[in-house]
Amino acid sequence: MAHRYWNLAFAVLLGIFALTSPIFGRNTGDLKSQWDPNGYILYCPCSGRFSNQVELFLGSLLFARTLGRTLVVPPIINYQHTIGNEGDNVYAPFTDYFDLEPITEYHDRIITLEEFLEDHADMKWPAGERKAYCSKDAADINGGICARGGNPFGTFWSDHGIEFDESEIWEDQLFFNVEYADHAEKWKNTFPADEHPVLTFMNAPTFNPIAEQAEELHKLLRWAPSIAEEGDKILKKMDRPIVALHLRNGADWTRTCELTDKNYQRILSSYQCTGRVSGDIFVTRKMCIQSEEQVSEELLEIVKEHKAKSVFVGTDHFPMEDHLQEEMDNLKKMEKGWEKHKLQVVNEDPDRPQVDMYVMAQADYFIGNCVSAFSAFVKRERDVLGKETSFFGWPIKEGNHDEL
Repeated sequence: MAHRYWNLAFAVLLGIFALTSPIFGRNTGDLKSQWDPNGYILYCPCSGRFSNQVELFLGSLLFARTLGRTLVVPPIINYQHTIGNEGDNVYAPFTDYFDLEPITEYHDRIITLEEFLEDHADMKWPAGERKAYCSKDAADINGGICARGGNPFGTFWSDHGIEFDESEIWEDQLFFNVEYADHAEKWKNTFPADEHPVLTFMNAPTFNPIAEQAEELHKLLRWAPSIAEEGDKILKKMDRPIVALHLRNGADWTRTCELTDKNYQRILSSYQCTGRVSGDIFVTRKMCIQSEEQVSEELLEIVKEHKAKSVFVGTDHFPMEDHLQEEMDNLKKMEKGWEKHKLQVVNEDPDRPQVDMYVMAQADYFIGNCVSAFSAFVKRERDVLGKETSFFGWPIKEGNHDEL
């Protein structure tokens, strides 16, 4: 009898071990408190705003998992000048926007920069021994060192109390597209974890456009409850079917779209329309920025086709709300069968543009901007949800290349 009790006790202890051991499951406490001998990846999310920074994260996640290192997730940089405010950058923890738990199902070694600095930096990555990593080409245009100045490349690190003491410059051909096994092995051989425990990059270890394998990781992103709740409140105000629009027409965007006069085959995120190999297709102005007339024309086609009842507009500047509502009212007057049809145009302009993203992704139909990374985020989200996306000015119609 006693023998059976000892066996039972042993089984219980083994079960507890299985639940808490990193061999059998994920123990987040261990990740924070114990040093990972496989090494770490740190980077500055120093290219673009929120949408671009999410792409940097997805690419870095692929990179870290392939190399078998812990990914140190940086905060999101919110640039105050982009919203008309003066002052320093504001850093928001990644967890303010997304839940990390689903991401750990793909790569279970993830901690935030805040956790890394609090739990590991002083003991295992002390001041005086911190290296910045970069290619020889990057160092050559930066005075022979990796660490850069200015905003955000310098301020990101200094704002987190990080100074670099050395530069680790690689001269060999190392490529960030580690989805190719030989490229991944070269990273591991060049910078083994026992000699280079913390690889700290001055920008994300990825490229633009991000790899298709990294794009697919968008399915791991789950909005924080506060964003989803605010978005759901907006959705409940509208009758379905809902058509969502993304309009980019601010002053900085207008300047960006001047590049279409130079016959570029790719501008920013235009590959989402033209493909990664665009051939003889050039980005047009109508793909980049739209007049009220163009928006009305393309919107009305979708509203009529799908008998939409609500139009949601998200924008960085001018929502065209009054003009579009007038167009919807005229549709009700002019088109037979639409007299009693409810048609409302909604622009909430929330404090957090991520709420717009959520609503656009949840809408029944969405018209995005080919060139915008914001629209690219929404498209990936809708792809995950199995929803279609269309784009202004795409596909290109004959004779419409330079009419705007």
